[in-house]
Parts: sequence; structure tokens; C-alpha cells
Amino acid sequence: MEGDKLNVGGMLIDKPEGVECEAKTATIYMRPHMLHIDPQPNHRQHFRAIVKHINAAGPQVKVELTTAWGAPIYVELSQERFRTLALQKETEVFVSPKEIRMFEE
Repeated sequence: MEGDKLNVGGMLIDKPEGVECEAKTATIYMRPHMLHIDPQPNHRQHFRAIVKHINAAGPQVKVELTTAWGAPIYVELSQERFRTLALQKETEVFVSPKEIRMFEE
């Protein structure tokens, strides 16, 4: 925590609305379908990650990423978004949260 910002792997993002947190550290949960992948940095708050595995079977494509700070994260995309992005293994992408849930430690 840094003021009204969360430090996620060196990226400062806005603290979720309605959340009061006095702790210096907190656990942040981001649901796989609430993350957005872009091939380039965008105007939103984002962090870098590398594509490690893609499971395109079924209506939702499951993508395993490794963040710049080494943490694994999982993102679920529609088949249409997956085709638009044309993701490949070992590609660098930029991930931005659509929604964050935070729990004080």
C-alpha cells in the first residue's frame, strides 16, 4: 500500500472503491475472467507478463502467464478475443484488472 494506491509488482494501481485498508501489505485476488490482456501498453493501469501456456479448448480460452515479478496468473478470454490477440507462447503481454478484491493481512 502506498497512500491510496496498491503496489502490485512495482505497478501502482488505484485502490478499489469502498475499501479501507490500514495494513502495509494485503492479498489481492483478481478473477481470471476479470483480467484484460493487451499486446501493447494501454491507457489503463497494467503490468507485464509472459504467456506460458494456452488452452483453447472450449468456449473460454485459458491462458497461463508469468508476471514480471515471477508470480503465475491465469486469464480467461473469449475465443473471439483470443483470435484477435493471436497469442503465442513466450509472448510479452500487458495485463490490466477489470476488478480487484483485496484482503488485509
